[in-house]
Amino acid sequence: MEFEFDTKKSQGNKVKHGIDFYEAQAMWDDPDLIEIPVKTSDESRFLAIGKISEKHWS
Repeated sequence: MEFEFDTKKSQGNKVKHGIDFYEAQAMWDDPDLIEIPVKTSDESRFLAIGKISEKHWS
């Protein structure tokens, strides 16, 4: 899967949540990853819940 993201927003996410968007990509390596479709009017989105280094993220 290819990910696109804003570098400044990724840095802000690291400060606020302790993980940047580059690190968060590892969640898709979790064999037990759960993806739940989320209804939006303009695009397909999913809530993803997975584990990175023994910690759960969403």
